[in-house]
Amino acid sequence: LTDLHLSYCGITAGGAAHLAVGVGRSLSLATLDLSGNEIGDSGAEGLGRALAASSTLTALTLMCCGMTAGGAAHLAEGVGRSPSLATLQLSVNEIGDSGAEGLGRALAASSTLTALDLSNCGITAGGAAHLAEGVGRSASLATLELSGNKIGDSGAEGLGRALAASS
Repeated sequence: LTDLHLSYCGITAGGAAHLAVGVGRSLSLATLDLSGNEIGDSGAEGLGRALAASSTLTALTLMCCGMTAGGAAHLAEGVGRSPSLATLQLSVNEIGDSGAEGLGRALAASSTLTALDLSNCGITAGGAAHLAEGVGRSASLATLELSGNKIGDSGAEGLGRALAASS
């Protein structure tokens, strides 16, 4: 099995924990989509560990999963250590600036992440600044989606500086 799509299947943190064990051990799974399931921060914890353990997972989609900054922190740890993750979609989760801070560090640490979707995640200029730091130090990121966040002029300024530095 290379692709597993379980969007809006009524999966909670318990189910996510079971799936995380499988993801960490799978030698073939490349794509996992759990969008629309209320896995919350506890479900993200197991998935963060699975990211670090999996050598095949390239895409993880967790849109609208009831996560906050705590869940983003767990995922960020896994992203920074993942040998394979290229795409992470976390849109419509209230990770805020604190979650963006951890993900900014993960951007700098990851050598494989090429796309990060944080649209509609409650991020402001402070979170954009943390992400900008990660963008400036990332060796692999090609796409950063921040639509629907209130980053304002100061957030745009920080991202502009990061773009200039990464050229």
